Amino acid sequence: MKKHIFLLLILFFAAYNTCAGQTSRYKLVTTSSLVPPEGGKLEYSLAYTAAGDSGKIKLVTSEVKLLDYEISSPLVTSVTNMSGTFFIEVAMIHPDYSASGQVRLHINVVDDNEVLWITLSYLQEPYSEFFGGRITLNGPEIYPLGTLPPIISSYRPAMGGLYLVDNPELTYTWEKKTATAQEWTTMPGQNGETCQPDVTGKETVYYRRKATRSGGQTAYSNTVEVLTALDAGLISMSLSEDNRYVIINDKKSPSVAWEHTRIEESTDLENWETISTGEKTAKKIARPAYYRRVAETSTGGKATSNIVACKTGSKAYISTKTATDSTGVGYIEDITYYDGLGRPQQTVNVNGSPSGKDLVTFFSYDTKGRRQDEYLPFAAAPEDNIPAGTDVLINRQDRYYKTLYNSSTALFPRIHREYDDSPLDRQVKTFRPGKEYQSLMDHFCENRYGTNAGDEVLQLSLTPGGALVGKAEPYDANTLCKTTAIDEDGAVEEVFTNSNGLKILSRQWLSSSEHADIYYIYDDMECLRWVVSPEGSARLTAGSIWEPDSGNARKYCYRYLYDGDGNVTTRHIPGQDPEIMTYDADGRMRTRQTGAMKAQEVLLAYTYDPIGRLSKVTLRQTTQVGPVDPTDPIRPPVDPVDPPDPVTPDPVPIDPVLPVDPEDPLLPVNPEEPYRPVTYDPAVTNLAFGVTEPHDTERYIYDEYRLDSPAFGTHAFLPVAEVTDETIRSTNVRGLKTHEEIFETFDKSVFSPARKAPLSTRRTFYYDARNRVIQSVETTPLGYGLRISYKYDYSGNILIRDEQHNISEGEPLNLRYAYTYDGRGRQLREVVSINGKVCADVASAYDELGRLQTKTAGNGLETEHKYNIQGWLSGITHRIKAPSVNLQTGDTLWIRNIIFTEQLNYFKPQAAKPLYSGNIAEISWNRGRDVMGG
Repeated sequence: MKKHIFLLLILFFAAYNTCAGQTSRYKLVTTSSLVPPEGGKLEYSLAYTAAGDSGKIKLVTSEVKLLDYEISSPLVTSVTNMSGTFFIEVAMIHPDYSASGQVRLHINVVDDNEVLWITLSYLQEPYSEFFGGRITLNGPEIYPLGTLPPIISSYRPAMGGLYLVDNPELTYTWEKKTATAQEWTTMPGQNGETCQPDVTGKETVYYRRKATRSGGQTAYSNTVEVLTALDAGLISMSLSEDNRYVIINDKKSPSVAWEHTRIEESTDLENWETISTGEKTAKKIARPAYYRRVAETSTGGKATSNIVACKTGSKAYISTKTATDSTGVGYIEDITYYDGLGRPQQTVNVNGSPSGKDLVTFFSYDTKGRRQDEYLPFAAAPEDNIPAGTDVLINRQDRYYKTLYNSSTALFPRIHREYDDSPLDRQVKTFRPGKEYQSLMDHFCENRYGTNAGDEVLQLSLTPGGALVGKAEPYDANTLCKTTAIDEDGAVEEVFTNSNGLKILSRQWLSSSEHADIYYIYDDMECLRWVVSPEGSARLTAGSIWEPDSGNARKYCYRYLYDGDGNVTTRHIPGQDPEIMTYDADGRMRTRQTGAMKAQEVLLAYTYDPIGRLSKVTLRQTTQVGPVDPTDPIRPPVDPVDPPDPVTPDPVPIDPVLPVDPEDPLLPVNPEEPYRPVTYDPAVTNLAFGVTEPHDTERYIYDEYRLDSPAFGTHAFLPVAEVTDETIRSTNVRGLKTHEEIFETFDKSVFSPARKAPLSTRRTFYYDARNRVIQSVETTPLGYGLRISYKYDYSGNILIRDEQHNISEGEPLNLRYAYTYDGRGRQLREVVSINGKVCADVASAYDELGRLQTKTAGNGLETEHKYNIQGWLSGITHRIKAPSVNLQTGDTLWIRNIIFTEQLNYFKPQAAKPLYSGNIAEISWNRGRDVMGG
C-alpha cells in the first residue's frame, strides 16, 4: 500500500557567506493530527537561521533528493520564496503508514555559485487512534434506474491503534441506507475491503464500511452514495402566525438524504449563506432575502431548488420565482402581500402584462374578516407599485379602468360580496363588476337558505328488490335543508339536501307555476341508485311503484347497481339497454358489456400488467342462457342441481419481461395464454367462456422498446433537424408507455372464419429526460407512416411540432408548426409550413390585461376582439390590411378595409330583453366597407 506524504519545509536564510560549505542534519516533527487527515496531507517544518543578505540564496529544486527511497516523479511540488523564507512542499511515496527517511536539499549561492547541501530527517509515527479508512466509487455520479453500479473500492484501509493494517483480527462489514431511511442496515455477504452496490432504484442509496477489531472496537469509513438523479426538489414559503418568521417548507423532496441538504439565504442572489439543514426551516424576518435548497453529493455534485423570496416593509409578502430556462437567469416572479392578520391582500404578477408592466390584483375584507371586494387586475409600472391595501391603490385602479373604457363615471371594477349574520358566514349576494350591477345594486346573484315545507318534496325510497316507491307522505317540514339560488335574470333553482349532505331534489323554476324536478335516490350505503329526470318526476306521485324493468324506469330514469366494494356494475341510461361491468379484487374494471354488445353476444375484457397498468382490451364472444345472474351478469346463473365444471381462470396479465412471441411481437410468450388474437379456428375454444377465440381491440407496452419485432421494426427513433436528436432522447422509459396498438371497431362478424385479420394503428413513443413525448411514430391501418416530433421550451410549451407523412412513394410530406411565446406563456406567433414553404403565419397580440386583442394572418387578414369590463367578448372586427400609401407629406398611411363586424350585446340590446347573467341577449353584425369611403 502506498501513500503520498506532503511536507512543508520552512527555511530561513540571512547571508550566503555563512551558508557556504555547510551541511546540517535536522529532524522534522509532524504537526498533523494523530488521525490521518483527509487526503493524507502532513505538514513538517524546519528552521534554519544565518546572518546576512537572504536575497542571494535560491533553492535548486531539480536536485532535491529522497535518500532512502527511489521515486520516478518529481519530489518538489511547489516552492514559494517570501523575503528569504522558503516554503517548500515535498511529495514522498512510502509503502507503509508509519515511516522514516531522509531528504537532501541543494541550496545555491547566486553570486559565487557556492553550494549548500542540507540533509533533513523525517519521521511519521503510527496513528494512535483506530481509523476506519476511506472508500471510493469509481464511476459516474448518477446512474440510470435499474443499472448495476461499479464496485466500491478501498482507497485506504482501516489502520491505527495497537494493530497493523494486515492484522488478521481486523474484519469488515458493509452498511447501507436510503435517502428516506433513518437507520443503517447491514448488507449480507459483503465482508471484504470492497463492496458491490445494489441495482439502482428510485431512491438514492448510501454505503459505508464498518471496521471491527478484537475487543469490539469499531470505526467507520466515509460515506459514498449511488444516485439515480440529483435533484434538490421544490420549496415553498409561508409565514408564521405572528408574521415574525418565514417558514421554508418542503414541496417536493430532494433525491438525497436530508443530512446532505441545506437551506441557503441571500440578499443579492449572488452570495449565499447556509442558515440551516434539514427538511423544514423557520427564519426570523429581519431583512429582504431569498432562499433556496441545495442538495449535494460526497463527490462535489450540487443541485439547487427553486428560489423563494421574502421582503420586509410595511406589508409582509412572499415572492415566488419560477425558472423559465435551465440557468435560472430567466424566471417568472409572482408576489403575494399579506395584511397584519396573515390574509392575502394583494398579488403582483411582475412583468405579467404584455406591455411589460406588473399586473396587480387586490382584495378587501369586512369587519369579520370575510373577503368582501375582489378588485379586477390592472397594469402598473414596476416603479409605481404601491403597497397593498392603500386608498391610493384603489384610486389608481379606478382611474385605470375609466381610461380603458373612456368613462367619466365610476365603473365599479370589482366583485362585491355580502354575507348573512349567522356564524356560518354564508354568502347571500354577489355583484359582478360594472356599473350595470353596482351603481344601483339591483342586479346580483342571491343565495337564500332555509328548510323545506311539509308538502314540498316527495319522499322516495327503494324496496329490497330495487323498485322505486313514492311514499304516501312527503318529507316532514324542516327535515331537509333548502338552498335557493337566484341569478341576475331571476332564474331560480332550489336544492334540497338531507342531514348527511346528500342532494335529494334539484328544482328549476320555469315560471311562477311550473318547475322541472330531478330526484336523487340512494341506498342504505348512500350510493346513488336512481336519478329521475324532470319528465319522470312529473309522472311520479305518492304511492307510485316503478319496477327496475318498467317502462317509466327505462324511459326516464338513470339507474345504477353496485358490487360490495362500491363499484358500479350496471348502468341504465334512459332509452338504452343497460351497460354491465365487472371488476377484479383491486377495483379495476374486468369486463364491460353495452346493450349493443349484448345483442351481438360479445363483451370487452380488460387485462392489466403486474403493477396495475392497462395492457390490453379484448373482445370476447359469450352466450347468455336464461336470466342473468345478478352476482355475475356476464355468465349464466349457476344450476345448483347440475353445477358446471370448474372454470379455468382468465389468462394472467402480460408480464413485459417475458420473451417476445415471434408470431405476435406485441405479446410475450405465456404458457398460460395459448391463443393468438388473430387466429380464427372455430375448433379452438376459450375455456373461461366456452366459445371461440377472443380478439384484442387495444394493446399497450410499457418500460421497454420492442423495435426488433415486425410490428414496430420501422419505428426507430430518427433525429429531426432543429427539433430533436439523440442527445435529447431519454433511454430511461420505466413507467412510460412505449408502444400501443389500436384495432378497428369489432362486431360479431370478427369471429367468422372467413373474416380477414383486423387492421390496426400501431404507435411508438419516445421521451426526453422530463418524460415529455419528443417523437411518436405511427403506422396507420393502410400501412402509411406518420412521424410527429416535438420541441419544447423549458416551461413545457411546444416550440415546434413536425409531422412527416409517408402516404406514397418518394419524399414524405412534411408539415411543420412553429410557435413563439412571451414570458408568461402567451402564444405570440404560429407559422405553418409544408415541405419548408410557409403557408400560414398568424401573429397574436394582447392588451395590457393579457386578453387576446388581435390575430393577424400573413395575408393581411386581421381579427380584433373587444371585451367589456366583465371580461366577456363584446365585439369582433375582421379587416384586411391593404398595402401602404405614401402621402405627399412623406407619411405612410395603412388602409384597413373592414369586411365584417359583430357586436355581442348582453344588457344593452336594441330589440331584446337585457340579460345580466352572462347570456348573450342580442347579436348584430354588419358587412363592412373601406374606411376611406366607397
